[in-house]
Formats: sequence, structure tokens, C-alpha cells
Amino acid sequence: MGAGLGRVLRCYDDGIDAVEAIATRIEAADAWESTTPCPAWTALELLGHLGIVAGWYHAWLDRAEAGIAEPPFPAAHLPVENAAAVDALPARSGPDRLTTFTTLARTYAKRLPERWSLPYGYPRGTVTAGFHAGVAAIEWHVHAWDLGQVIGHTHRPEDPETLAAVGAESELRYRAPALRSVAPLARRLATTGDAWRRVLKGAGRTP
Repeated sequence: MGAGLGRVLRCYDDGIDAVEAIATRIEAADAWESTTPCPAWTALELLGHLGIVAGWYHAWLDRAEAGIAEPPFPAAHLPVENAAAVDALPARSGPDRLTTFTTLARTYAKRLPERWSLPYGYPRGTVTAGFHAGVAAIEWHVHAWDLGQVIGHTHRPEDPETLAAVGAESELRYRAPALRSVAPLARRLATTGDAWRRVLKGAGRTP
């Protein structure tokens, strides 16, 4: 991956901060039951999803530390796994779910520097923990954008180029692993023009 540890972790942390700021505004507007661009979920459910995902990241890093680098489940199972996990969430307030997410996501970031090169399995395959940190940063920022739509706010990250580069390489690794040698070109192309718009479209959003 082209971007280094410092740049990726800044994107990761900025994504958490964005979710926190937007969730605070949703609480003030009492808009937790509003629908989001994730069609199956309200803002409250989407925030619960973020807490679940942050917990998964810890569990997957635990597996990596134990020498298990295979994916925890196939990428094709993600929709079912996501839906089942959100459906199983206990009833909690938006602020409580926000605390769960921010606590798990920030403690995860603290674990990463010493494990940056560790082989790490996630549903799309095996990468390094550092590469997956970039994937996680995309997750936080895209869902910050989703939550922002509830209150008429259009989130835009400070460094969309890093996110776009990670996203392009992630797609290449997953869809065409035999072409990994052209990853540098894919990263460069992804950062031309409106990089954030490209990330959102890649995540199935209509910016």
C-alpha cells in the first residue's frame, strides 16, 4: 500500500471524529429513527453496526496475533452477517452506541502500530493489519457520510486521496489478484479528479 502508517492512521482517526461529531448532531435533532442511505437501517441501527464492526476488527486482529490469517468468513456472507448482528443488538440509546463505537475504534487504533505488517484475515482475503486499517478508515468515513445525510450534512474527509488509493487497491486485490502488480497505477488513477466522489460511488452511494 502506498500510504504510510501515519497518513492512514490520521484518516482512520478523522473518520471516528467525523462519526462522533455527526452523531452528536443527530442526538440534538432527535433524528435517530431517520432512514439512512443504508436502506435497511435507521441512524440508530447504523451506529450500532459501526460498533459491531469495530468489535469484529479487534477479534480479527486477535486471530492474526494467534497466527490465523484466513478470512473469518467469505465476503459473500457479509450482508447476512451484518444484518444478523444488527438485529441481535440490545436496545440502547444513540449516545450509548456512540460510546461503544468510539471506545472500540480508538483502542483498535492503539493496537495497530506494533502489528502493522502482521498477516490479517478479513472477509475479502488476507492482507496486512496496516492495509486493513486503510479499509477500516473508508468504512468510518463512508458511514459518516451516510449519517450526515440524516441532518443535511455532506461529510467530506480531509484526505480523500488516501482513502481512494486504498479503495482502488482493495478492489484490485479482491477482484483481480493476478493483477496486483498494477496496484501503483490503480492507486494513481484513483486519486485523480474528485477522489472522495470515487470512494462513495465505489461504496454504492450516489453522491
